[in-house]
Amino acid sequence: MTDVGPQTSRTNRLAEIGVTYPFRIFDVDQGPWPRKITSIPAGSKGAKITGWYKWPWEYGTNLRRIDDPLPTGVVDNTPKGKSMGVQRVQRILNQLRYDDRFPPDTFRVCYEVGETTDSNDNEGLASKDFCSWVHDPSTYGYIAPRRLVRIERRWDGVPFWDRTTGIDLLHDAESQGCVAYGIASLVQDDAAFLQAAGASPHMDGTDIRKAEFEIFQDEFSSEQVKGVVWPVRSWADRGLTLSRGPDFEDNRKALSGTILQNAPWSEIDDYVKGNRRGPLI
Repeated sequence: MTDVGPQTSRTNRLAEIGVTYPFRIFDVDQGPWPRKITSIPAGSKGAKITGWYKWPWEYGTNLRRIDDPLPTGVVDNTPKGKSMGVQRVQRILNQLRYDDRFPPDTFRVCYEVGETTDSNDNEGLASKDFCSWVHDPSTYGYIAPRRLVRIERRWDGVPFWDRTTGIDLLHDAESQGCVAYGIASLVQDDAAFLQAAGASPHMDGTDIRKAEFEIFQDEFSSEQVKGVVWPVRSWADRGLTLSRGPDFEDNRKALSGTILQNAPWSEIDDYVKGNRRGPLI
C-alpha cells in the first residue's frame, strides 16, 4: 500500500474531525517568542481560548511552553470515579438542566446500552445530545442515571464528567478554566493553514484538533467561533531571557519587528509571565 503524502494526511485529518475550508485556526501566544508582525496572516484578530480545566491540555496548548507534557494528575484513573453514586449523577443532570451557566446544547451524554437506547456506538455505549435528554421517569425514552458513563462537550468530546476516570468539573467549571491568548486567522487552503500554524509542509496534521475560541472584533465586542488548533509551532532561536534584561543581544533580536519592540521592559516581563488580560495584537 502506498503511503499518502503529508498534505493528503492533513486533508484526511480535517475530514476525520469534520472541518472543511475555509475555517479559523487559533494560534496561541508563546511568552518567550513574541510573534513578528510580518508573520501574522492578513485579517488575523486577537483571540482567547478558555478550557474547562486548570491547564488547557484539552486543546493541546500551554500558556508558556506549548510542548509541555500533560500535567501529572490530568487523567485520573483512581477508583474514585467508580464510587460516584446515582444521587450525584442526578444532581449533575439537574444543574445542567436549570443552571444558566451551562447552555444545554453544549453537552452530549454517553450511557450504557439498554432497552431504551435509540443509537448504538462502540463498546456497548450510546450517546444523546443533552437538549433531547428525557428527565421524567414516566416518559418514554427515560434513561436511568445509573447507566450514565460520561457527559462531554459536543464539539470535540472533551469530558465534563466521567464515571470511569473520576473527572467531575461541575462545581469548579468556571474557577478552574485556563485562559490562553493568541490570534485567530481565517484560512482558505492548505498553504494558508501551514502559514497560520507555523507548521512545516512535512507535518502530517496528526495533532490538529477541534476548538472553540473567542475572537475580539474590537475593544467592546467579541464573537465565539468554532475552528481548530494545531500546536506545532517551533522556534530556532532561544527567545527572551528576562534575567538578562533589555540590552541582551538575544533579547533585542527576539523583540525586533514585534509589537513589543519599543515597549517598556515591565510590559515585556508581564507578557512573558502571562500577567495580562488580552492578546498581543
